Amino acid sequence: DTFFSTTNCILRRSLWKEYSFDEKMPELIENAGKFGGEDYDWALEMLARGYKLVVEPQFDVYHSHGESLPKLVTKYLIWRKIRKDIRSLKRPRKSYTRLEKTQPKIHLL
Repeated sequence: DTFFSTTNCILRRSLWKEYSFDEKMPELIENAGKFGGEDYDWALEMLARGYKLVVEPQFDVYHSHGESLPKLVTKYLIWRKIRKDIRSLKRPRKSYTRLEKTQPKIHLL
C-alpha cells in the first residue's frame, strides 16, 4: 500500500499548479474535512496519471502533534477508514478539481 505525506515534499511547481489537492475530497470522503487525507489521495492520483513518487531517506522529517496514545489510536482508526475510502475511488478521477477552477473569478473595481 502506497503511503505519501506532503510534509517536506518537493515537486515541480507546474505539477502543483495543474494538480493541487482535490478541494472536493471532503465532500467525497467522510471525515476527510476534519482528519485530512488529501496528500494520500493526491499521491494515488499522481500514480494513476503515470507520475512517480520518490522517497529520499536523507530528507526524513520528524512530524508530531504531541497527542496522547488514546487520541492517536482513535485518529489512526478514523484515518484507516479514510484511506480505505480514498483507495476505493476510481482513478484517474475526472473530478479531480481545485476550487478556483470551478468558481468564477471575482474582480474588484
